[in-house]
Amino acid sequence: MAHDEILSYKLKLKLLDNQKEEKIKIPIINERNRYFELIENLPFKLTNDQKKVIDEIYNDQKSNHIMFRLLQGDVGSGKTLVALCVALNAIESGYQVILMAPTELLAIQHKKWIDSVCNLRNDILLGKIKGKKREAVLQKFKNHEIDIAFGTHALFQDGVEFANLGLVIIDEQQRFGVAQRAQLAGKSNRGVDVLLMSATPIPRTLSMVLYDKIKISYLYSKPIGRAKIKTTLMKLSDNNINKIIESLKNNNEKVYWVCPLIERSENFDCTSATERYNLIVSKFQDDSAIGLLHGKMSSDDKDAIMMDFYHGIKRILVATTVVEVGIDVPDATIIIIENADRFGLSQLHQLRGRVGRQASEKPCHCLLLYGNEEATKRLKIMMQNDDGFKIAEYDLSLRGAGNIAGTEQSGNMIFRFFNYSEHGHLYDMVNDEIENISDIEKYKTLLEVFNYHRDLS
Repeated sequence: MAHDEILSYKLKLKLLDNQKEEKIKIPIINERNRYFELIENLPFKLTNDQKKVIDEIYNDQKSNHIMFRLLQGDVGSGKTLVALCVALNAIESGYQVILMAPTELLAIQHKKWIDSVCNLRNDILLGKIKGKKREAVLQKFKNHEIDIAFGTHALFQDGVEFANLGLVIIDEQQRFGVAQRAQLAGKSNRGVDVLLMSATPIPRTLSMVLYDKIKISYLYSKPIGRAKIKTTLMKLSDNNINKIIESLKNNNEKVYWVCPLIERSENFDCTSATERYNLIVSKFQDDSAIGLLHGKMSSDDKDAIMMDFYHGIKRILVATTVVEVGIDVPDATIIIIENADRFGLSQLHQLRGRVGRQASEKPCHCLLLYGNEEATKRLKIMMQNDDGFKIAEYDLSLRGAGNIAGTEQSGNMIFRFFNYSEHGHLYDMVNDEIENISDIEKYKTLLEVFNYHRDLS
């Protein structure tokens, strides 16, 4: 049944694929002078994974077929540098590049970092940019006065036009829908290469299923010199909370304090960010160094709090999981996660990745506060592993993969029998079988019969 289920799924994909027209583009071919100049001037060397992935993407760029590739990388693996390198390939051939992020803060961070390592004509389009300033930015895009455009969802809007768009890079791609990605790629008549990036590691077998028609590149290794993160478990109690707060009074390190809820709920016995913020403020008797960040705040307020934390005006940031991805505060060294037993391992790993983001001998710490004793065995995996792909494998075996067509965070996706951890060999077998099918149309009835029997089971 597992074999037939994945066969059914693959047949559906092939039927859909047969309905699509193969898209052709003008190849991007050049001497890559700007790329080689960049890596020569960087104060560090690329990892072998980065070199391999950059070459894979360049091979796609110089093809006459449109690139659609996903870059999977663990926390801190250097995806943004890869994005810049392949952007330079397009820019050197006279094309414009879009680098889009899900939040204004992340878009601004991308712009600042690229400005610091490379001299490119660029500008940024955010939702809060209005009126004449917005019109001026749009004219730059349209007149090819910029090489790379940074931005958020604002780049999707009507009226945003480019003179010669050649590459679209979408960071944290899981935050955007397929239709939105297509909107960006449609802002050019030449056929636009698309590079998706995700910092949420997915096991290879699952990736092959989720992104069946997308080429995937993996960044497993991290740049040399990244700070090590020590992970510790602690029982959640009022006494331990008070001890932690007292210890924070006596140091000047930047600290994330993550809670699962914004406000206390009768349905969940979990700490809220609001009550934890109020307690810390009362203990410090001062709120000037403490910030509160959650999803119900306006984007302007969130950006202001994050910039205060980034610049050290706020030293302790109490937050929900809005800080899970896309937040880069290099000198943050401590993260405390309350009710850690309520989170999946992959999510904990993403949160842990908010610290230790720069080369430093200064130790970094992740403290997991748990309320359920039964969760300690699972949480110890976090103490023993810092590889996001291995952690994702554990998470997959413990919780399932979620539903790719919906919003579930765990469960068995769309399959009832096929299991990614156990049936990888069946996936390979089915791939071979699919290749030997010449007339896919005659299998439509088989699909209907199989799905009927699966529903009965």
